[in-house]
Amino acid sequence: MKKIYFAVIALLSLFSSSAWALDCYKDSKGGANVVNTTLPWFTVPANAPAGQKIWESGDLLVTVYCDNASRDHTKSVQQDPWSENIHAYILDSFHNTDSLITNNPYLAFGVTYNGVDYDIPDIKIDTGACLDKMDDFDKSYKHAACNGSTIQRNVTFTVRFRLYVKLKTVPKEKIEFTFPAVTVLAFDGTGGINRLSDAKNLHYNVDGLANIHFLDCSVNIRIYPDNQIVNFGQFTENALDAGEIKSPFSISTVKDESAGCSEQFDVTTSFYTTDTLYDDTHLDMENGLLMRLIDKKEGNVTYNQYLPFATYLPDSTVTTMTHQYTAELTRKPGGVLRMGPFSKDIIVKINYQ
Repeated sequence: MKKIYFAVIALLSLFSSSAWALDCYKDSKGGANVVNTTLPWFTVPANAPAGQKIWESGDLLVTVYCDNASRDHTKSVQQDPWSENIHAYILDSFHNTDSLITNNPYLAFGVTYNGVDYDIPDIKIDTGACLDKMDDFDKSYKHAACNGSTIQRNVTFTVRFRLYVKLKTVPKEKIEFTFPAVTVLAFDGTGGINRLSDAKNLHYNVDGLANIHFLDCSVNIRIYPDNQIVNFGQFTENALDAGEIKSPFSISTVKDESAGCSEQFDVTTSFYTTDTLYDDTHLDMENGLLMRLIDKKEGNVTYNQYLPFATYLPDSTVTTMTHQYTAELTRKPGGVLRMGPFSKDIIVKINYQ
């Protein structure tokens, strides 16, 4: 009787371990399981409103590779599907155990994923990437459940996201941050984060929390003009091929003199779009054209990334900093031109550094 009892325990342990078999890496099999991102130095004005983002990263792109999905034999065939979708876990409580991270009185850490902000722990998001499950008994694949035709033993997909820090309240006195790294995003199977010591669940850590500086003064910056339209007017294909389809515009940051800030701070700006990019510096206009933005001082603008814009010094009387830009249209390689009106929306965002 005693031997049977131990045999049952061993079998249960063997079966349950298969639920944790899914592996995820950065880029390709055997790639990194942990990616560390360090927050840059950034500044929080004393008048920053609670609930507002005080810093966000530019777009982060990660290629995720996953494989080794196994069927859980503690369930019947009817209960257990033969495929599994990969999930993204936001601020999971397994990696984040420090209460100053999960319940920080001043800051909330978050991820913008598919255009949606998440800063509540243990959010689970289906990425839609699918793996067929291997039968642990004979190490075979019996069903092409993901697509119905071919067995999908591994899957590679690209995720675009942003990291951000949201302000809960400005501390009344200077504080020193001694937080550990924050795991903001992890990839694993449907059943949750793998808690085994040899787990291979790709996750993103953010550290550098000592780089947050709270100003002892107010800062009021506005973008000017608040809204504007860059109009290319009517043009011919010959003018396009000659590189003549350009339109100038400018953007200024304006500091409120009454804010009375006695500390230096920098402003960075991002030309943000959710539309399709051809590459980092060209926006696909979806009519056979590409548009790039050129900063007269800095050169090509990288979309969805924060770039240096202005430095405000405490003893300076300069309140307005302006950059001159040119918007330029060119043909999309291999694209077919379509006649008719077209438009795109671009949002200018700012960070205080």
